[in-house]
Amino acid sequence: MTPDKLKSNLKKLRASIARKPDQFESEYAITIQDSFTKYTRTSTINLILASNEVLCEFNWPFPAYMLGSKRLSIKIVLALIPFMLTDKTREIFQLLNTNKKSSPFSNQELQFHISKSMVRLFRLHKGEIFSYWKNHHFLQDKNYIIDNIKRTYRKGFWYACMTSAFPLLDFLCRKFFNTKCLNRDITYLIVMFKKAGIFPRDVKPGYIAWEVAEESGENTQQATEKDLRLVGIVLGSFLEFADVYYAWYRKDASTNELNRHAIMHCASQDLWTEENATKVLVFLDLTLRLEPVFNILLRET
Repeated sequence: MTPDKLKSNLKKLRASIARKPDQFESEYAITIQDSFTKYTRTSTINLILASNEVLCEFNWPFPAYMLGSKRLSIKIVLALIPFMLTDKTREIFQLLNTNKKSSPFSNQELQFHISKSMVRLFRLHKGEIFSYWKNHHFLQDKNYIIDNIKRTYRKGFWYACMTSAFPLLDFLCRKFFNTKCLNRDITYLIVMFKKAGIFPRDVKPGYIAWEVAEESGENTQQATEKDLRLVGIVLGSFLEFADVYYAWYRKDASTNELNRHAIMHCASQDLWTEENATKVLVFLDLTLRLEPVFNILLRET
């Protein structure tokens, strides 16, 4: 696929996203698939986008499994309980009820609490997530691998869990390209986007699409009207973290940055953690849920 073809397909993807209806509709998009038939309000998009940007700042991919999840609000509360039950709970509520922008937590404390909450959130959803994988038509013959991922995650065998998950990511990429060629992997996909000049901020919706348009001198209102809505949040997160996780790592030295190359070559002893294993599985789930998006973006005809 050429860079021009990918850019052309991105325009087709934008044209496929449901836009604001002339009359109010009670139903709205809550999943990626819904985005092609139902509209999502810009205020909702901006709220989800802002949450995603916080997660991105602390090196977490977007938890796409939450879109359309059952009893989501209850699970979020349960996931945040450890975060809220700190000695700074009063300061947190004061922060939420005032215009102050300073956080009672240091960046290190925020990283700790956000990671703990994200791991807990994944654990609360893991039954739904693994069932979704097993029932997906791409993974019908991969149940043995999925069961191994599930078992190693439950038992805390983090290295085994991550090294079982990474080959599935490359397999999904070959399915997206509809090929058996082994070099059609995540790295190939990321390079293709870069050659086309398509980066995470170029696909993100809401206020970020507005900022990008303003920077390039384009009409900001039109940019918001043609953005990718929920699809842009998930696709932007994919591009962001695929670039990090699949960066070429050549040093046999300790690193704290999650990296496929370092993991597969056992180049660091600092990566085998519950947090990193959860990040890999969240990213794998996010990638799988982008199937309808890549069906448009990677179409050759």
